[in-house]
Amino acid sequence: MPCLLLPLWLAAAVGLWVCAIRGMREAMREIDDEQRMAKFAQVILATVPPTLTLVVTVFVLSQTAPTVQFNLGSSRAMNLWSFWVHWWPNIFGCSVLQVGGYLFWSVGSLATRTSLAVRLMVGFGLLTATLGSFLLSTAFPDA
Repeated sequence: MPCLLLPLWLAAAVGLWVCAIRGMREAMREIDDEQRMAKFAQVILATVPPTLTLVVTVFVLSQTAPTVQFNLGSSRAMNLWSFWVHWWPNIFGCSVLQVGGYLFWSVGSLATRTSLAVRLMVGFGLLTATLGSFLLSTAFPDA
């Protein structure tokens, strides 16, 4: 993984969660139950997908290398590499879909009346998903 992009990806994820906490506070102050549930759904949809991509990628790549030769001699590293080979296309495909979804959502949130917390979550979500897709593309499993 490129060394500079990983800290940027982590910083974007932290920014996303800071905005998510702000969005949760806004949702809790909402009087109308339907509005409260809608804001909770926005927070969950904005934060969970990029966070899952981040957690899986960092966990696997911190324990193993994407190239099989670097994992020889360790059964745990080989098992994680096997997992990475099997799931990388799905994780990368979902990551690319996240970027498209966040682009669509960001245009929609700018075109409609949306709270600042939601706009910030969408912006950080777009940044996190974009950086994640780029980093995942560099971590293609290789034999």
